[in-house]
Amino acid sequence: RKAAEQGDARAQTNLGKMHMSGIYFGQLDFGLVYALGVPIVQPIDHAVSWFSKAAAQGYARAQTELGLLYERGIHGFRDFELAAQWYHKAAVQGDLRAQTNLGLMYEKGTGVERDFSQAFNWYLKATEKGYSRAKFLLGQMYATGKGVDKDILKAAHYILQGGLKVEADQKEITFFISGYEEVMECIPEFLKNDKYKEFEGVTKFRIEDFRLAPAEISAIARFIRSNTGIRSISISSFEFQNNTESVGFARHMADVIQGVNTELTELKFERIYVQPEQNRLTQLLHQNKAINDLREDLRKRPPVKSDELPLEVLIKVIDELIVNSIRGGQTKEATQAAVDEFLISVQFGVMTSQAKPLANQREPLKL
Repeated sequence: RKAAEQGDARAQTNLGKMHMSGIYFGQLDFGLVYALGVPIVQPIDHAVSWFSKAAAQGYARAQTELGLLYERGIHGFRDFELAAQWYHKAAVQGDLRAQTNLGLMYEKGTGVERDFSQAFNWYLKATEKGYSRAKFLLGQMYATGKGVDKDILKAAHYILQGGLKVEADQKEITFFISGYEEVMECIPEFLKNDKYKEFEGVTKFRIEDFRLAPAEISAIARFIRSNTGIRSISISSFEFQNNTESVGFARHMADVIQGVNTELTELKFERIYVQPEQNRLTQLLHQNKAINDLREDLRKRPPVKSDELPLEVLIKVIDELIVNSIRGGQTKEATQAAVDEFLISVQFGVMTSQAKPLANQREPLKL
């Protein structure tokens, strides 16, 4: 208002929008300005005052903000009961943040008596409206059997949905592994199954809260071996791991990558010491990139059907030739030349020693 009275056009426009939006919005926005200290720092009492004015008139967003202030503390004093009351007022009006925060209070027993069933129901309400944080928390309840019968498949589905982030054409999933190794075992089922369209095209996977536990290491290794189409994996430790166990973990990951036809081309570690294995990991990931490039060329230009070999067997032989050649240290160009030479030999009916053992196979090909 002060800027508008001095002729600032932007302030006049914003003030006009606030009047157009009504008193609830105006009070809420002033409260946010005071709480965040932008553009000037004011006592938190101003935020409480403005949020309270809008909240008392039934504005759900202001009620949620007021609940947050009481939960986090005003002048160092927290009032969980009051926070829960304001969350409840907003939650019954359908505010998704309030529903989720109220669910957390019921799950933890802060401000309300602990009630897992209530927590589950509030998470479910927010999940049904697509709120990602609620999906993750709902998945955790299915994983632990709190407030609902334990169901690992449902847990994995909701946790994956909660961790899914879509930016432009790129899809990434964040997964908190600590304590949920059993859930991670189900993840390939959702990433590889055409039934779950929301996960189609996911190429990046981020693993948080990794603690070098044997079960966690085993789960990650099986995830890589599952060949889900993930191109990039980031593994972040809960605390810095600079010891022989972390180096052994990196060596194990390298062995896993070397032993499977994975599409993985990027593996990042945060707060995990892997330097002694870094060169080997980098080489293997570069090899994977070359393998993926040659496979993509094979998909774009599939070989002509041979009288000697069924097409699916022919493609499988070529794929094995690509992998063995690249893993053997050949360049991408040399490997492509070997593939071309093999195709010429097949065209002329010359069965190679590599093809003969597979000539009678009829299993479906999965590239």
